[in-house]
Amino acid sequence: TVHLGRHLHAVDTVTRGERRVLICCAWHVPDVGYCQSMNVLAAFLLLHLEEEEAFWVLAAMVGPHLPGSGRGAAACEGLLSARGRAYYRPDLAGVRIDQQVFEYMAMERLPELVARLKELGVSIPLISIKWFMCLYVNLLPVAVARQVWDNFFWFGPRVLFEVGLELLRRTEAELLAGAADA
Repeated sequence: TVHLGRHLHAVDTVTRGERRVLICCAWHVPDVGYCQSMNVLAAFLLLHLEEEEAFWVLAAMVGPHLPGSGRGAAACEGLLSARGRAYYRPDLAGVRIDQQVFEYMAMERLPELVARLKELGVSIPLISIKWFMCLYVNLLPVAVARQVWDNFFWFGPRVLFEVGLELLRRTEAELLAGAADA
């Protein structure tokens, strides 16, 4: 027999922890509050960290400053709010801008794929915005997503572009073959 109660309790605990992390983050970073995809980030963080640690990492990712830096908010911006990257603001301005840049990079490196997708009425941002917002947690296996995050924290947001381009490159032949059948 399977004792679902124990597993359901664990899921409920994670869900409540995720909710607490998101509420605390909304209070700590009021200009961001809550935005789509932050729940995915919080849930992934909670797989690897305790609640308080997950909160601080999420706040550092989406907020305007890193707590305790001693240098003030202007000196140290959040990873996804730096240099105007307002990914988790109501207007999603930062991620929308990065999607335009990503589409341009894809046109430069994978012109045949981008052209074929455009013929079909599919834009690169339509495919990739969720990748960027969720930092690939919604797409890649956990072990691979963890490596993406390690690189993201080490090298910064440029990793989002590199991973996206590599995913498109690795699936280009399959995508073009599928597009030809359409």
